[in-house]
Amino acid sequence: MKEVVRLKRKIWGLAAALASLLSFTGLADSAFAPYNSYLYNVKGETVYVPNGYLAATSVDGAALHVGAMASPEDMMVADDGTIYVSDTGNNRVLIVDKDLTQARELSAFTYQGEALELNAPLGVFAAGDGRLYICDTGNQRVLVSDQQGQVSLIVQKPASAEFDQALNFDPRKITVDKSGNMYVLCNNVYQGAAVFTPAGEFDGYFGSNTVQSTMEIVVQKMFKNFMSKEQRDKMAKYVPAEFENLTIRDNFIYTVSYETNTGSVNLGNAIRKLNPAGKNITNNTGSFGDLDMYYDKGLKGTVYTKFCDLTVDKDAYIYALDSTYGKIFVYDAQYNLLFAFAGMGNQLGTFRYPVAIGKAGDSLLVLDRGKNAITVFEPTAFFEKVQTANRLFDKGLYDQALAPWQEVLNECSNYSLAYTGIGKALFQQGDYQGAMDCFRQVGNQTEYSEAFKYHRLNWIRENFTLLMIGLFGVIALLVVWTCLLRRRVKVAVNAGVVSRIPQRARLLMRYPGYCMRHPFSGFEEMKETGRSSYILSLVIVGVWVIVQLLSQQSIAFIFNPNATGEMDINVIFLSPVGLYVLWVTANLGLRTFMAGRGTLRDICSASAYCLLPHILATLVNIGISYLLTSEEAMLLTWISMIGLLWSGIMLLAGMKGVHEYTFGETVKAVLLPLLGVMLIVFLFVLFYSSLQQAFSLLSTVLSELRYRYF
Repeated sequence: MKEVVRLKRKIWGLAAALASLLSFTGLADSAFAPYNSYLYNVKGETVYVPNGYLAATSVDGAALHVGAMASPEDMMVADDGTIYVSDTGNNRVLIVDKDLTQARELSAFTYQGEALELNAPLGVFAAGDGRLYICDTGNQRVLVSDQQGQVSLIVQKPASAEFDQALNFDPRKITVDKSGNMYVLCNNVYQGAAVFTPAGEFDGYFGSNTVQSTMEIVVQKMFKNFMSKEQRDKMAKYVPAEFENLTIRDNFIYTVSYETNTGSVNLGNAIRKLNPAGKNITNNTGSFGDLDMYYDKGLKGTVYTKFCDLTVDKDAYIYALDSTYGKIFVYDAQYNLLFAFAGMGNQLGTFRYPVAIGKAGDSLLVLDRGKNAITVFEPTAFFEKVQTANRLFDKGLYDQALAPWQEVLNECSNYSLAYTGIGKALFQQGDYQGAMDCFRQVGNQTEYSEAFKYHRLNWIRENFTLLMIGLFGVIALLVVWTCLLRRRVKVAVNAGVVSRIPQRARLLMRYPGYCMRHPFSGFEEMKETGRSSYILSLVIVGVWVIVQLLSQQSIAFIFNPNATGEMDINVIFLSPVGLYVLWVTANLGLRTFMAGRGTLRDICSASAYCLLPHILATLVNIGISYLLTSEEAMLLTWISMIGLLWSGIMLLAGMKGVHEYTFGETVKAVLLPLLGVMLIVFLFVLFYSSLQQAFSLLSTVLSELRYRYF
């Protein structure tokens, strides 16, 4: 008996120690949840963070004393906390109190003395004055009713020619602005939300999506010009994606759309904020939803996040519900992802078929059609810390937000938004170096550049005297070198190290620089004297490859496109080598047709020498990039353009010199190989694509055989 007691004490001691450890590490909130909260870092990698919301309870129809719900499709939380549920399978609307303890059903309606019933209602909205707007989808109408079922208005299919009369009027979602204008989403209507006045008159459409141009669409438009009407009619039609759902907050309408594999809506527009004119004012530069996607062989396409609903709180936080993975994505007013959590399953906090989301005070409610229940999530202490810091941050109170952001980082060092907040605070305090470190941590090049500008200015002010002394010292050294030392050093070097190098090698090494300064005469002389070299060409191409690697890796953070992502060394290495080989091959192949006189060695040498100005310009850009801000990027562009122009002139001179062409023939000798390179690349891409399709077909056949016979 004593051993059992001692064993129990050990177990409880271990449990207490584990609880203390979880509390210390900030993981206590997520330890017993059936999901992990996460977000994405600047490289697009998943970063797990403490849970922002935990599931508290699940409420079904029986708990609300109204009987089981049947395939509910919509839910709306009114300003007073009352919850309205469109119980589609039971042809009723449930009115639930804010405590989620009692509900009453609304299934019998009266309009001008006539009894009405609902038929598969898919959407519901409650206005501030208590009026209900119900999408009575099965009856192809919208009902405007009071809380007792007295219908004051019925909206039916518009007779306007603007509404396609061949379509049924199947309203499925609705929202209403403060003026009483109704915004209705209808099945198979892709022009946007149908707008109805408070009197029920059709007033056009609001906020349509646009078709994004893809290569498939561009090619189809080209071929349409050569097709008959019958052939064009048989082609696939590309239309804007329909809105999946919508909500309204502060006169702005927020919508969610599904990204299809035809590219009709990109993931950056999956969530949109529309102003009263119907224009999308979302300034998000990234993608909404999960960045991790997978290919579904059954659907024969990539499966994306599919938002089915969203809600927006008083802080303009967006809570978007994904029906594909059962995830909830929380974005702040600047569209930064704060949390992604939940998932599919049978446990509390996971879903079978989530369809609607709403915010009741601090609680987050999700309607699950698969479970016929409402899941209630409550915010954690970590979420409240993030919210406190973010509120101060959004108000521009960066100094006051510093301490809360530091608390967030103490609990979760992976929370990237905290670094931005701390960087802003340090910037306001004049700690520009500290701000730069924080912005670099999260790949924020814009804010880093701004902090660097002031850091550079302070450094110049503090070291101005030393800078002037150094400048005059450099000028003095240049004068002494030019007037006194240059010739002596040159003679000494030629008599020493240079004299040991064979004369032919010295002449070969001299030609790249000579061709840079005198391209036309230099390449002609190279051809006449036969001083082209495979080895020197190989060395220059090797240097070009190394410089390309340096430009991707060593250029200043502000101008580095790979600073926030992975760099593929193989691609960077193979691209310049492949271009050089293709150019030489195409030029050599066309030499016969254009009676060119250049040998393979001449073509290799001339092509390699032309790379030198580009190499020098790239090295200069790498060096001075550490002295510039993003506002001064034009200087780097000009240097690159000068280098490319110089290389282009050398290329013309080189082809003219080695092939002994006229100027007109030289232009052809440059343009035709370029077209040849493009043709070779196109054929390679076509072959690679065909090979991929062949392997995919073979894999599908093998999978089918294995499924049927093994």
